Amino acid sequence: MMEKWILWIGLLLGCCACTESKPTIGLDNCDVVAVKKVVGKDTVIVCEQEWIKQHVTIPLSHLVGDWKLLRLENDKEEAKTVPFQLYSSENHLFVIDSQRNGVLVYDKQGNYLRKIGQAGEGMYDFHVNAYQVQPDEQNDCIYVRDLNPERILQFRISDGKVLKSIPLSVNRCSEILMLDSMMLLARGPHFTIDEIGKKPLLWLQDLKGNILHEVSSIGWRNRLASQYYLWNRSGNVTFCTSNADTLYHYNVKENRLMPRFTIHCSQERGPHVSMEDVSDYYLFMLAESVPNDFGYWYLPQNRIIVDKKTMKGAYIDIVLDGYGEMKITDKWFELNGDYLTMALQPKEVIAMCKEVLAREENISSDEANRVRDLLEGIHEDDNSFVLYGKIK
Repeated sequence: MMEKWILWIGLLLGCCACTESKPTIGLDNCDVVAVKKVVGKDTVIVCEQEWIKQHVTIPLSHLVGDWKLLRLENDKEEAKTVPFQLYSSENHLFVIDSQRNGVLVYDKQGNYLRKIGQAGEGMYDFHVNAYQVQPDEQNDCIYVRDLNPERILQFRISDGKVLKSIPLSVNRCSEILMLDSMMLLARGPHFTIDEIGKKPLLWLQDLKGNILHEVSSIGWRNRLASQYYLWNRSGNVTFCTSNADTLYHYNVKENRLMPRFTIHCSQERGPHVSMEDVSDYYLFMLAESVPNDFGYWYLPQNRIIVDKKTMKGAYIDIVLDGYGEMKITDKWFELNGDYLTMALQPKEVIAMCKEVLAREENISSDEANRVRDLLEGIHEDDNSFVLYGKIK
C-alpha cells in the first residue's frame, strides 16, 4: 500500500490525496515464508507463520494507488453518518449507516447526494436495515441485501428509486456478488446440521431467481463461519470465511472452488481472520472482537503479507506515507472489489495526528506541517472521515 502526496484542506472536506509514484519498501530482505504445493488440479501457496521473522513498514501506496482521506460533507444534517459498512465505486461512495436505516450516497469528494431505501414493513422497505450493497454504475443501479431472507432489492443510483425485488433461489444469504447479469450468493452461517449437503454453500442464479450453478456444502460443516466474503477483483472471484485458513477462487466455468492460499498459524487464533488477494500479494489478518457502541467490532492483531512470486513475507505495519508514517495497521479496512475503504471517526483521526506530532523531531517539517494542518481542521463533532483508494 508509495507515492508523492498532495494535500488540500477544504472548509467542508479536509481531503488528502496520493497521485504519483515514489520508491516503495519491499520484501527483498525478508525470509521465504511459503511454498507452492499441488493439491489435486490446483497449485496452492502455503504459508507457515512460524517461518515469519521480519516486521516491515509498508506505505499504503505500495498496495493502493491514488488514495484519498476526506471528511464527508459536514453542513447538512442528513449527510451525517456513523458508517456500518463503506463501499467505493468509480464515481460514488456508499455508506450503510449504523443508525439511519438506509444507504447514503456521496460523490468521490464526499458531497452528500441522497439516501437510498428505508427501514419499514413495506414490500420494498429494508427489514431492520441494509446489510450489504453491490453497485452497478454502468447500469445506474445498486443491489441491496437486508435481513429479509427471501429477496434482494435493486435501486437506481441517480434518484434512489426502487426498481425491483429479486427473489432468492435459496432462502437466506450472507454475501452477494454481481457477475454481469448473474448473481453469485453465499449462504453463510445460516446452516443447520440437517441442511449440510442439502443447501448449497454458493449458488449462481439469474435475476429471476433461477439457479444456474450450485457449490455443495458437503465437507464444510466444521468450516461454517460468522462471516463469508466474496469479491470480484480483476476477474478473480475470491471466496473465504472468517474462521478458515484458506482463500479460494471460484471458477465459474467449472463451477468449483479452487484453493489458492492457505496459512498454518503458529499462534493462538482470535475469533476472526481475513484473507485478501491483492495484486502481487496475499494479505492475512488475525483479529479479536472488542465491544463498541453498536455491540462489537474486530480489532486487528497481526497482519501478514506474502509475495506470490518470491514467497517472501513478513508482519507488516501499514502507514500513510507523506504524513509522518501515520499508522493505520490497527484500523479495520475492507477490500471490496477493486477498492480499499476505511471509515474513521474524527476522534480517531485526531489521535492519529497527535501520535505523529509526538515524534515530530523524527519526521520532515513538510510532513509535520501537513499533519498539523489536518489536525487543526478537525473537530470531534465533525462528520465521519473515509479513506479509499483503488487497489493496484
